[in-house]
Amino acid sequence: MEPELISAIKQTDERSIKPIYDKYLDTFVNFLKKYNLASHQATEIFHDSLLVMHKQALSGKLDLVNSSFKTYLFAIGKFKAFNHLKNHKKDKVLELKVDLPEDIDLPKIEEDINIYQEQLYKHFKKLGNSCQKMLINFYYKQLSIKDIKVMENYESENTVRSQKSRCLKQLKKMIKDV
Repeated sequence: MEPELISAIKQTDERSIKPIYDKYLDTFVNFLKKYNLASHQATEIFHDSLLVMHKQALSGKLDLVNSSFKTYLFAIGKFKAFNHLKNHKKDKVLELKVDLPEDIDLPKIEEDINIYQEQLYKHFKKLGNSCQKMLINFYYKQLSIKDIKVMENYESENTVRSQKSRCLKQLKKMIKDV
């Protein structure tokens, strides 16, 4: 990596950072537009990426990087963009009308569901309550394995992983066998 850029990014004064900011901002924002991010979101991710690089420069980690400054900055930005998209996804949500325990909140069904969503809905109803609850907790509520272990009183996190895997396999098999 370019030593002069590492030195500049270590600084906290505006005069050192401004040339880097001006040089890479527009290209970075345009790069992230292919992930359907708005300009203000891409700019925010750019700022976060520069902060990460600043911390890594101060710790000496950037001295060990073999790629160019731009490549490394964009890689950090891409990773941050994926995390942003994961945390703010806007998928259509299904309501599954199944007789389940009252403590399960199910998503709402959209009027214009596609054939795949119909198959998922149809076969999800056929799963046992424990599998439905497991898949809802993990995929819909996005609870961690650790949270599910505690909430459902499982013996270990490996037990939760195994149960989730079995339930998902069962659902996939049901859909595939149609």
